[in-house]
Formats: sequence, structure tokens, C-alpha cells
Amino acid sequence: MKTIITILFSFITSVVFAQKLTFEIKNDSVVDAFSIRKITNELVENIYVKEHKSELNSVNFEKGYYLLQKDEKSALIYLKPSDDIKISLDAEKFYSSIAFSGKGVEINNYLRGRFSGLLDKKGRKKKYYKKSFYKGDENAYLSRVDALYKDYFGTLFSSQLDEEFVNEEMKDLQYGYALDLLKFEDARKYYKFKDTLEVSKFFLEPLTHIHFDNSQLFEQYHSYQELSVLKWKKDIENMESYPLMEEVLNSIRTTGIKDGVLQSMYSSMLSDKERAGDFYKLVKTNSSDVKLLARMKDKYDEIRQIVAGKNLSKFTFRNRNEEEVTLANFKGNYIFLSVWASWCEPCIKQLEAYKMLKEKYAKHAIVFVGVSVDKGEMYENWKTTVNEHNLEGEQLFFDGPKSKIIKTYDISSIPGFVLLSLKGEKMDLNINDPSSEKTTKILDDLFVE
Repeated sequence: MKTIITILFSFITSVVFAQKLTFEIKNDSVVDAFSIRKITNELVENIYVKEHKSELNSVNFEKGYYLLQKDEKSALIYLKPSDDIKISLDAEKFYSSIAFSGKGVEINNYLRGRFSGLLDKKGRKKKYYKKSFYKGDENAYLSRVDALYKDYFGTLFSSQLDEEFVNEEMKDLQYGYALDLLKFEDARKYYKFKDTLEVSKFFLEPLTHIHFDNSQLFEQYHSYQELSVLKWKKDIENMESYPLMEEVLNSIRTTGIKDGVLQSMYSSMLSDKERAGDFYKLVKTNSSDVKLLARMKDKYDEIRQIVAGKNLSKFTFRNRNEEEVTLANFKGNYIFLSVWASWCEPCIKQLEAYKMLKEKYAKHAIVFVGVSVDKGEMYENWKTTVNEHNLEGEQLFFDGPKSKIIKTYDISSIPGFVLLSLKGEKMDLNINDPSSEKTTKILDDLFVE
């Protein structure tokens, strides 16, 4: 049973500056649950919370932005050597309960107010503002964003805050404004607006003046971090092939930005399940973050099964009897998929070996499906080829050399061979010759008792 603890501890970091931070944390019994970090996520100090005991090692917090973090939750705070602040929060209501009192709290109260618009009714932090904020076209949205940031700047200048903080916060607000512009289309997709729109160049014009690979800005401004990561994330998502995705990633020079982009691939995988394999591969190849890799693998395995089932249903073919057939008809069997064309001489040469495999494994739970990528006007020619070579059974026809099946199963040339599992997933096997001993061994291994 969870132990409810109220821990009160204070820490004087420097006699010279008399910096004093007092934390009051309720409803948490997890050791090492809290920490203070730089905005680059570099650990500065752990806040140890133990039953009947508290401990905080001595450190001097220099003036600047920090993150107060618990697990995956974090709040932006600002600390100065002259601060005498009490920070109180309820671990179960992290964002909505955090409060500041004492000397130097004005800045942190301002920051708390700035980000309060991202909290839902239950005090949970969201990625976007409420749905109504994104209603309408880009001009309506610009009006709301302009009004929002006018309020931020008004509060900033009217509250007589620390001058150095005001100068820093002005720059962070500029990056925050650009970030909100960049998030507009994603927010509309998230809230599933029925009307679609594409923003104009004018709308995104403020972004044209920003350099998105600046290590100094990344270490200094929280909004710049989110902005730069999102911009690179979108650039990668817009690439049509995996090599181009990796090329974009490898062009990022700032390590923190690159790591952030790799972290963001988890959400990319969720929003574009058809390309989940590419996003997972990008992280697997370029990240050493064990926790991220494990998390993405679990989700990718789940997505792969869902997508595989959808793939089996979405491909409709025409056989030589003018009947429509889908791959879903063969679900529950291994599917040996052969992609070919009647005009392809190497494909024709492979047909006899393909037939022999079909005969050899006729008693097993495997079907052999030939999919032609001939153009529509070649249908009769394809049918003649099928008849001449006595190709019976699951010989199917697909209209178009740019068929979706080629992209779905990553077939780079024909003849192309893919083995699908009992669940309809593409198996990670390199089959390029149906007559080879390697192919026979792969199929034999499927049915070893």
C-alpha cells in the first residue's frame, strides 16, 4: 500500500548569496523520485524523499531556468542565488498543485501562469491548448495566438520582474510563438477537425528567421528546444524513404536536438502506423537509449500486428476468372508472396521453382500467392502467361507497376519474394531465390515439430 508522506526540508546552498530552497512534497514514497535538472535534462541535484528522513546535497544554483522533475513530469522553474523560496506540491497532482511562496516567487508564479493553458480540467499537462483554440482558419488562429502572447508580454513588463529574466523570457516567448505556429496543423489533426487546411507561407514566415541547429540556444531556451525538435521531426516525417529520413537525422549537429528528435519518433510511430517500421529502425540504428528502444519495440510489435491485419484486407486483386480476391482470404496460413510481371524474363524463369515449392509444401499451412504488377492493359497477356505455365491456385492480378503492395512490403525489385507470418506480418527473412537451399531450409524450419 502506498505510504502518504509529507516531507519538509530546506537547503541553504550558499552563505554568501543566502540562497534557500524549501520543498514540501506530499503523497510520494518513492526514493529518488524528484530531481532538479538543467533544461537540457542534465542532472543538477536529486531530491531524496524517504519516510521520516530527507536529504539534499549542497549545491549552488546559478541564475537561470531549471526543470523540477518527477518521472516523466517536469515543471519549468527559474532560480536565482538570492532566492528564499518554498516549493510545495502534491506528487499525485504534480502540475496543478505546484505552488511558490517566499522571496523571489514572482518569476515562478509568472511561469506557472504561462503554462497553465496546457492543463486540462484534471490538472494533467496536455500537448495542445483546448480544442476551441484551434477552431477556424489560420487567420482566426493567428488572432488567438497574438492575443495570448500580448498577454504574456504585458504581464512580463508590468510585474517589475528581474531585468535579466525579462530579457531572457522575451527571447523564449519568441520561440514559443513560433512553436505554437508550427503546432497548429498537428493540433487540428489531434482534435480531428473535419475540415482540412494547409497553412500559407505567410503563416509560417516567423520560422524562416530561425536557425534550428544552434547548441547555445538549445541549452538556454526551453521553447527553442521544443521548437527545434519539432521542426526536425516534421522534416524527417516528410521524407519519402528511410535513407532520406536518416540523412536528415544525421545532418543535425547539436547532440541534444538529435536525441530529442529520436525521442519524438515514438509519437511519429503512433501517428503514422504504416511507417512505424522506419521510425523504429531510425531509433534502433541511431540511439543508445535502452529505455527508449525497449518502449518503441513493444509499441512497434503491437502496431505491426494491427497493420499486418489491415494490409491483408486492403489489397484486392483480380484472378484469371475475373473474381476479386484479398490477402485476408488466406489469413491463418503463412503466405509466400511472389511479386512479378509477365514481361519480366527473370520472373518467368523463377516460375517453375515457385511451382515446385507450392507442390512440396501443399500439405502445410502455407499458401503461395503470385501478384502481378503488370499494367492494366496487360491483363490478357498476363492471363496467357499464367495458362501457358499451368499456374493454378492463388495466382492473382494487380493493376499497376506502382502498387501499394510494393511499398507496404518494401519490395525493391522483381521478382520479389516476401514471407508473411500466420498473423500476416512480414517476416525478417531475405528470400531472393525460390530454388535455393536457403529458401527450402527457411520453409522447413516453419514446420519442424
